[in-house]
Amino acid sequence: MELNKDCMYCMKDERRDNLMIEICQLEASTVFLFKEQTYTGRCNVVYKDHVKELFQLNPDELAAFMNDVKKVAAAVDKAFQPNKINYGAYGDTLHHLHMHIVPKNEGKENW
Repeated sequence: MELNKDCMYCMKDERRDNLMIEICQLEASTVFLFKEQTYTGRCNVVYKDHVKELFQLNPDELAAFMNDVKKVAAAVDKAFQPNKINYGAYGDTLHHLHMHIVPKNEGKENW
């Protein structure tokens, strides 16, 4: 497993723990619930190794990661029944592959 000493996900440090709570380990990732819940159920699916881009994964790794994203989105949908789930794969300041799962509800914040 590749680690990056500057990465809060790799180092499992207070930067990460101040923002989110670890929920579980899946096949290719770890799931975190954001403490800030403007979007109820918002979480992050974080790839197990320090990888910067989706294209760096081989086909099996990519399938496993996307399957984890699918499982988390289905669980969020079941638990919170949002009108829509948005997905975000940003990494401008933190170069560790992760996918935001953002449940959205009509008539609420930024619909």
